[in-house]
Amino acid sequence: MIIESILTTLDVAGTPNFAPMGVEWGEQEIVIKPFLETTTFQNLRDTGAAVVNLTDDAMLFAWPGLPLAGATRRLTAPGAGTRSDSKCHSVMA
Repeated sequence: MIIESILTTLDVAGTPNFAPMGVEWGEQEIVIKPFLETTTFQNLRDTGAAVVNLTDDAMLFAWPGLPLAGATRRLTAPGAGTRSDSKCHSVMA
């Protein structure tokens, strides 16, 4: 089953990278298939680690593409930081 997620990786210097990604969620393993030319792939290759973040809040995927209204700028996704608004589950790869 493919589950939409936010995949978090670090490069060797510790710089974080966040990428929306569908992962294959199996009984015994999670399969991650990033494109070869992406930062996500490079980080996985170099460090061998990632965190798969699951949420039931679809706005986390949509809000970066929404136009900004006037001078108002939202720095965090709607509901971010409030555990009651979205349920997250992280698994080390």
